[in-house]
Amino acid sequence: VVVQVAKLTTIEKNIIHAGMSAQIKIALSQGKKIKISLKAVTIKKGVSSVMLMKNGKATLITVQTGNTSLNQVEILTGLNAGDEIVLSN
Repeated sequence: VVVQVAKLTTIEKNIIHAGMSAQIKIALSQGKKIKISLKAVTIKKGVSSVMLMKNGKATLITVQTGNTSLNQVEILTGLNAGDEIVLSN
């Protein structure tokens, strides 16, 4: 399997080099899952949360996360399809 990395940070460029190999586990998802940007999730004291826009106000809510990719995370509980979230910089 060949994996193409879309964009590497400067730190990652210094660590990852052409020709390297890795052992990975590929998790196949079943059904439709909610996936959001990792930038939207904050973790404090082991608790994951996101800012949810509700009635024009941002509210911090707790979420349970699942599989994580390079820039996305699966949300198992806490969000519904169509919810609007706030991304941090």
